[in-house]
Amino acid sequence: MEDFKELASRLAQRFVDEGFIVHRYDAYSSKSVYLKLDYGACCSIRISDHPGYKHLKYRYNIGSNIEQIKHDESGEYPRHYYPTSKSEKMVGRILHDRDFRIRKYGEDGYRKIVSRNKMKAARARTGFFSHCRLIGGDVKCNTSKVSTAK
Repeated sequence: MEDFKELASRLAQRFVDEGFIVHRYDAYSSKSVYLKLDYGACCSIRISDHPGYKHLKYRYNIGSNIEQIKHDESGEYPRHYYPTSKSEKMVGRILHDRDFRIRKYGEDGYRKIVSRNKMKAARARTGFFSHCRLIGGDVKCNTSKVSTAK
């Protein structure tokens, strides 16, 4: 089984290849790694081997402590859980969710969300964007790989 850092690197590159802007944060106090997609316009991924804090609710979760795919619709936003062996299923879900958002807001609307989040991130003095690093991606928000067919 690959470790979390390798899994995070592989996933980050996969998302960059799919046209996402990807930021990465490696936790100091655990093996957890966090990936934020399109400045958060397409949410974040938590890669870990233990349950997270109750007050932090990541949309996509993948880890060795997760035994089977699970979708939790009980909160304000749905949350998705994947064992590390099902990383491609998670990638497919995220691509589907981005496609849904772009159809909902239009390409220009989605780009505006990314741009607005990017401006907020540039001003961040605390939190994720104050500690993460840009992995890659087109800062113009490349949606050319997205199907906009309805």
